[in-house]
Amino acid sequence: MISIRRVSLGGGYRYLIDSVAAGDGNPEPSKGLAHYYASSGTPPGVFLGAGLADLDGGRGVQKGSQVTEEHLFNMLVALCDPVSGESLGGRLTVPGNSAPVAGFDLTFSPSKSVSTAWALADEDTKAVIADCHRQAIDYVVSYAEAHVFHSRSGAGGIVEQDVTGVIATSFTHFASRADDPQLHDHVVVWNRARSVSDGKWRTLDSRAIFKATTTLSELHQGVLSDLLTSALGLGWEARGRRHSSKPRYEITGVAESLMAEFSHRSEQIAEHSERLRAEFKAAHGRSATAVEDMKLHAVATIATRPDKTKHSLAALTECWRERAASHVAEDQQIAWVAGLKDRNDLPLLHRDDLGEAILADAASAAVTTVAEHHSTYGRQNLLAEAHRMLHGVRFASPDDRVAVADHIAELAIARSVMLTPPPLQHTPECYVRPDGSSRLHPESRVVYTTEALLGAEARLLEAARSLGAPRGERRSRGPGDRGEPARARLQAERRPGTCRREDRHLGTSP
Repeated sequence: MISIRRVSLGGGYRYLIDSVAAGDGNPEPSKGLAHYYASSGTPPGVFLGAGLADLDGGRGVQKGSQVTEEHLFNMLVALCDPVSGESLGGRLTVPGNSAPVAGFDLTFSPSKSVSTAWALADEDTKAVIADCHRQAIDYVVSYAEAHVFHSRSGAGGIVEQDVTGVIATSFTHFASRADDPQLHDHVVVWNRARSVSDGKWRTLDSRAIFKATTTLSELHQGVLSDLLTSALGLGWEARGRRHSSKPRYEITGVAESLMAEFSHRSEQIAEHSERLRAEFKAAHGRSATAVEDMKLHAVATIATRPDKTKHSLAALTECWRERAASHVAEDQQIAWVAGLKDRNDLPLLHRDDLGEAILADAASAAVTTVAEHHSTYGRQNLLAEAHRMLHGVRFASPDDRVAVADHIAELAIARSVMLTPPPLQHTPECYVRPDGSSRLHPESRVVYTTEALLGAEARLLEAARSLGAPRGERRSRGPGDRGEPARARLQAERRPGTCRREDRHLGTSP
């Protein structure tokens, strides 16, 4: 999965630098994680992104080269070229009292079963899993450069600017703050990119990034699963979630009890979240909405966050083996991981292997599911659902997975109603991409709904306009009947010689 947070100006870089292993000469990251087996800490960060070619006055920076403290300081504190120190782009606009955004931290975390297998595997298998993890990150970042990362220009940011690529750094970490095995990378995307149209450096369109995060997360999970299946023959199975009806996919053969042993950090957050939910309900008389619940979860994460400790991978592995011993005997753990291999019984599909009827059914299901949660939605919502539906399918390559998900999304759009007005005027050629799409009216801003939702809205509006109301038959009652209409009773009880306020208002006399 992928989580995202903004990195404010001057924030975050010290944590990343301080987590890097000290001593042993800091071997090059390209030599693999095995070189950090005895070192306290994690490998140095590496550069990635197609935008690296634009740095250092056009001389560029090699992908995979090591990130130094000076590089990260230049990017996240000084907002300048990490190599040359040259200022790139104008000053950041600061809305209100909030700090400027220097970058975006996209944290790539495999599922718990992947980290569990990696933690207990032999060194060779560890290296294969880590390499698949690295490949999945590289693929998703490249995909996002082609489809998600953009800048904006013009009044109100009306023009979507394509960029040459992003400048990012990736830091690999081995464990959670509770020292549970959690192989994950912090990919910090710098909030500066060079526009293709005019060569200017601009900030990234953060709204588009956040809208696409769920899609990227689902894509990452699918791509990583395919890569691990191709490399090790791992099988995958759907399992239930605690607070969601959507299934999660874990490696076949990894027991829930073992994953729970390695999920102390998640349990800490879950327990604190439950307390916050109970307090919220007591204070407001209702349960938290989905958005409010996400905020409560974020509060719980911060409130229970311990200081990060630094251990060698060797020390962590020894600890993990001891903790797992009650589930898998310590001298059998390497063999147990080996037994997870070659369990996949699904074919590796190519983009044309699924029939059009199957994809059409998937598209209809995607529209129905998305419309249950959103009255209006965009292509990213449909695309995320398409990727989520494909988790139980294995593909021969990431490109095959992307092609099938894209096709399902297009079929889903054809089953939707576009609410965004189409462009009514000629689009100047300078704003038209080579594929014919408009940078003034990008697909990311188009809003859709369904005929069923429009029908429901029409019925509600019609009901709101109606001045009538349900009426029941009224029977005649005597003067002493307690059910007598209020006005008749008041008239009967009114004393002679008195003038009621309503009579005066109506211009009557007693």
